[in-house]
Amino acid sequence: MLEIKKYCYFCPREPFHENPINLNNQSMKKIFLFFSLLLMTCSLVMGQTTLVTGKVTSSDDGTELPGVFVTVKGTTLGTITGSDGSYAIQVPASARALVFSFVGYVTRSNHFPARTE
Repeated sequence: MLEIKKYCYFCPREPFHENPINLNNQSMKKIFLFFSLLLMTCSLVMGQTTLVTGKVTSSDDGTELPGVFVTVKGTTLGTITGSDGSYAIQVPASARALVFSFVGYVTRSNHFPARTE
């Protein structure tokens, strides 16, 4: 009679075992620890942003300017001012300036003061 042996998908040279994912296994503990540390690191990196808010007005007569492009200099992060000229943007800790551009106006860059934490 022909004997059929089942082999484990994760370790093809070993015979099949009922629970292939065993957290008591030392290598599984290392993998779990690695992904836990990776998740914590990602949350710390994402936490290094600051919310910057403001209002864009014309230097001629002080009226609010809707539709101004506000971008973080050197990145692709940006937003557009609302109908009252206000904006809110998440700025990474490495950012040093915001760039304001609007059709018919001169593009302007405002630098941040040095941050001390």
